[in-house]
Amino acid sequence: MALNRKAIYLIIILGLVSIFMIGLFTGIFPQFSDDNRSKQADELENDTEMKFNANEVEYGPYLGQPVVMEVGGISEKLSYEDLNSQSNVVLIGTVKEIFPSKWNTPNGERPGNKIDDSDILEVMYTDITIHVNEYLKNPLSSEEVTVRVPGGTIGNETIWIEDAPSFEQNETVLLYLRGESSPFDVTGMSQGKFTVTDNGMAVRPDGIITLEELSKKIHE
Repeated sequence: MALNRKAIYLIIILGLVSIFMIGLFTGIFPQFSDDNRSKQADELENDTEMKFNANEVEYGPYLGQPVVMEVGGISEKLSYEDLNSQSNVVLIGTVKEIFPSKWNTPNGERPGNKIDDSDILEVMYTDITIHVNEYLKNPLSSEEVTVRVPGGTIGNETIWIEDAPSFEQNETVLLYLRGESSPFDVTGMSQGKFTVTDNGMAVRPDGIITLEELSKKIHE
């Protein structure tokens, strides 16, 4: 009798296991069925689409994610003589302040949801204040000048210009500048900006020259 009970229990257990396995593959249990998985995927997609629309209203077309627009290959190669002849002012100074980037629009706001390649250099800029240590060409009365470079970062959007010069706080620089007054442009983009080292070298991305030799070229 005991043997019969064990046999019955075993049959019941095997039956339950069989039912579970059959249900798993035929969709009796909806949480595991292909149809239900497809339905859940559709619901998730719809939910994501709703979140997209909500974020689009709040953050614009980029859903609040960091966006980098890159521009490269825009400067012609300039010799030291070209830099000198095309510059109104040449100076050695120290980076005093790097201001937050701005949109170059009348109201200071982002120019719509589309930025054309043709105006990407003009749409965002960053101003840097330079404390002048020494004028090497056409000295001005001011002890400070403002340098304006294209590109920068506003919110989650960055416009990165490959040839644009970069500046660091308290950096000592030698600058070739174009323009009649502040804000000046750096002549030849990164070609017109040198970092001056403590051992008397003038460094830019494509090479190194002594400050003494560079000064001679400016005064030739």
